[in-house]
Amino acid sequence: MASKVAMCLFQAAEIVQYFWQYLGKYAFVKRETRFCKVLRHINAYVSNKWPLKFPCAYLNTQESSRN
Repeated sequence: MASKVAMCLFQAAEIVQYFWQYLGKYAFVKRETRFCKVLRHINAYVSNKWPLKFPCAYLNTQESSRN
């Protein structure tokens, strides 16, 4: 009876070990690549918008200072 319990505990420990290996290899890597893709998307959006906003802001300040 004790040997069966020990075998079950050993098998459970192996399952937990495989689970942690899966999390380490796949779950966190997928999250990191997803995060990088989002950053790339945001950077592309921001870099496209900044050149338009800065000259307009500069012109707006120049026009208001003339009055």
